Amino acid sequence: MKASEVLHKLRRKASPIRAAGAPQVLSAVLVYGGPLLLGVYLRTRRRYAELDRVHTAGVVAAYRERADAAVARERARMARELHDVAAHHLSAMVVQAAVVERLVDRDPDEARRTASRLREQGRRTLHDLRLVVGALREPGAGGAEADAPVPGLAELDGLVEQARELGGPV
Repeated sequence: MKASEVLHKLRRKASPIRAAGAPQVLSAVLVYGGPLLLGVYLRTRRRYAELDRVHTAGVVAAYRERADAAVARERARMARELHDVAAHHLSAMVVQAAVVERLVDRDPDEARRTASRLREQGRRTLHDLRLVVGALREPGAGGAEADAPVPGLAELDGLVEQARELGGPV
């Protein structure tokens, strides 16, 4: 084949549109594709940031719910303790007051001693109630005494003896 024939075949295969199209396609891809990819990337980042904010808000809400529930349980426990302290001491004071009423005419000296114990019981009741209410208001503000455990079975003998002193059957 002659060179002119080869050149003619090449010209037929490589049309001017095909030869000029490759750079234009590449240019179009760069001009339109670059901003498109940047837009997709930015949209994805924004969606991720929004999902992260929603997730964080959910975690914070769940934490607050758990904290509020713990505070409510602790307040209920302290209210029960306050009720127990008040009921115990006030019941003993009512019994002592009844004993004083009966003893006033029969044995005035014993009535005075019982009234003295009644007054002491009232002081202890006020002291215990102040400790519990103080702990409800400001935890730790009552000092080491406010953090002391509630009396348990170790105090039972003293309570029984106190009831016997009042003249009640135990």
